[in-house]
Amino acid sequence: ALDSCELTSGVETDCDGNGTLDSCDIAAGASDCDLDGQLDACQISAGTADDCDLDGVIDTCQVSAGTAFDCDLDGVLDSCAIAAATVPDCDLNGVPDSCDIAAGAADTDLDGIPDVCQTSGPQFRRGDCNADGSPSIADPIFLLAYLFAGGPVSSCAVACDFNDDDGLDISDAINTLSFLFAGGAPPPPPFGACGADPTPATLDCVANPSCP
Repeated sequence: ALDSCELTSGVETDCDGNGTLDSCDIAAGASDCDLDGQLDACQISAGTADDCDLDGVIDTCQVSAGTAFDCDLDGVLDSCAIAAATVPDCDLNGVPDSCDIAAGAADTDLDGIPDVCQTSGPQFRRGDCNADGSPSIADPIFLLAYLFAGGPVSSCAVACDFNDDDGLDISDAINTLSFLFAGGAPPPPPFGACGADPTPATLDCVANPSCP
């Protein structure tokens, strides 16, 4: 039973308000993966511990258990950093490019992009339809203006082909918006960093000032 004296004096806590002291919840099997005497659920709710993938497990515990990775030691799960496009994963193998290279992947020109992502051909970032160097809402707007309002064609049309189906249509704009605002999947490579198209394409890339 809840010991109101311990709770009032601050000796014990009941962070989830379930009427049971946290120490008793933990003894009964509630998760305290980092063994700090605090329920993981309460730490996540309070924002004192990160759970970037929203699986109910503190990120540092996933790394310690080997069920998730933070190969670049930036405090963010690799899967979350890739999903948020804060680190590039040009070959979509679930590992940040910098970690692939550190583990031995070839990068002969030392540009931070694995050679496997750099076949011959024009350099571009998929999804960067307006060629300004970064994915944003301006890209689907640029594409929709071209498709339906007589707007200019991109100087690098293949960059507008978000879903890599070798065509430009409304699905590319929809997929871009889904990625930017609804947790949708990132586009196929090259993405995040400049690279050549690893798949055959008829769409051209005449010029892309953001990818010299």
